[in-house]
Amino acid sequence: MHMRSDHRLIRALRGVSLALLFAAQPAAAVEDQWPLLRPGEWEFKTEVDGQKRLEISCSDPIADVKASVLELDQRNCKREPLRKRRGSHVFRVECAPDEAGKGKLQGTFRLKAASDSAFRMESISTTDGRSRREIVEAKRRGDCSQ
Repeated sequence: MHMRSDHRLIRALRGVSLALLFAAQPAAAVEDQWPLLRPGEWEFKTEVDGQKRLEISCSDPIADVKASVLELDQRNCKREPLRKRRGSHVFRVECAPDEAGKGKLQGTFRLKAASDSAFRMESISTTDGRSRREIVEAKRRGDCSQ
């Protein structure tokens, strides 16, 4: 199944999850701790609360993370330092609600990179009282076709 209709939503959700995972450190520190993920055509198998989706897109996962980290920094989220455990990067984050009382977020995130071309990310989070479990398995398929 190749879903283009949900492309922007899936990319936004994946970007936020990855950003939350790495927002525990400034961008420069993230680059030092995170193995290079090569830009190219990536296949993302995502499962959110039991619903599975597949997306294939031209992506630069690290650039996506950097952009999302900047957005989170503007929200002034509280973050625990990024920890490495058993080959995974793990951290917790808490974001206060906005002026309208929406967007309160708490989450735990774990990411394990198998190489510069494959990773698995798991997150458990609560946003405005709604729980969410997400698993992303991603692998690079090759260079982007123009």
